[in-house]
Amino acid sequence: MSEKFKMLCKIPYEKATFETNLAELKKNLGIYLAETKNIPKEVFTGPSAYFHEQAIKAARGKDYLQLRHKEMIYAMLPAWGMHHTGNHPVGVIGFEEFDSEIDKLVKSKVFEYLQQKTILSNCQKIKYSN
Repeated sequence: MSEKFKMLCKIPYEKATFETNLAELKKNLGIYLAETKNIPKEVFTGPSAYFHEQAIKAARGKDYLQLRHKEMIYAMLPAWGMHHTGNHPVGVIGFEEFDSEIDKLVKSKVFEYLQQKTILSNCQKIKYSN
């Protein structure tokens, strides 16, 4: 892990906003991309890695946005820590509602548009420094 990346990881979380995070990402995109290549496979194990891999496999196959794919995405969200039980503001909606919302997005053609994009497709527009 580079010293520059270690420094970037020390930014106080409580001071972060979407705008500051986005500015930081744009400014240091090259560093973040380089560091992701160095993450050992052993770091991502268990349910978070399993459901992520299953969601990708379903997306690349005949199951894209079919029930199996949506189930794997749905399972991946809490595995990544995006759901908390009890009286907590962060949570994943019920599967029936999740499934319905995905279907609405499919009908709106938003996924057709997004399929043509990648995270890296706009990197040329972002100026970053190492």
